[in-house]
Amino acid sequence: MSSHIRDGGWDVVVTVPDMRCRHDVRMVSAAITDVDGVVAMQVDVDSGTIRIEGDASPGLVRAAIVAAGYRVTCVSRSCGASAS
Repeated sequence: MSSHIRDGGWDVVVTVPDMRCRHDVRMVSAAITDVDGVVAMQVDVDSGTIRIEGDASPGLVRAAIVAAGYRVTCVSRSCGASAS
């Protein structure tokens, strides 16, 4: 997975409100990395938001996070978060 983010911004934004520490970030990131189509991601633990670049299915991203034991409250193209 690359850390390069293309100029077009983020393709999927996910809100994981129970993600509160580095351990949570590692667990959720590992789950998302296994989803086909994920090119890069940016995690903001303070807001519980993960921005994903790539053509990954939002449904598969949600399923991977839930399978890792975390609650997902939003998976969309925005979730109210601005791309940065």
